[in-house]
Formats: sequence, C-alpha cells, structure tokens
Amino acid sequence: MPAGRPTVMTPEILDRLRQAFAIGCTKKEACAYAKIGESTLYDYINANPDFSDEIEELIQAPILKAKNT
Repeated sequence: MPAGRPTVMTPEILDRLRQAFAIGCTKKEACAYAKIGESTLYDYINANPDFSDEIEELIQAPILKAKNT
C-alpha cells in the first residue's frame, strides 16, 4: 500500500486544466476552473516536466493563432 496523501491531480482535473489553457486562461484562471490551488499545479509541473511542456504549448496556441489571423 503506497504511503502518503492521494494525488488531487486526477485525469478529470488534468483535462479541465488542458481545456482552460487551450482557450487562453492564465495558470491562476485554469486552477480556479479545475478547482485546485496554484501550489498544487506548480507541484505537479515540477514533478512532471512533460506536463509543463504540454501546458506551455496550450498557452501559446491561442496567441499564435491570433497573430496568424
């Protein structure tokens, strides 16, 4: 049995974060939408560099799309 507190970052929470970032939300706004604290997001990002890269791409996508229109 694993020790410690269970993760808050369920697949549903991760999906909500992705949705928020995909429409241009800030990290603070995305956390509010996903109903998690910002420190939870930053802890998860620090432990999961691939997720950090993914959200940076999602954050940049609306900006790049707007610049190309």
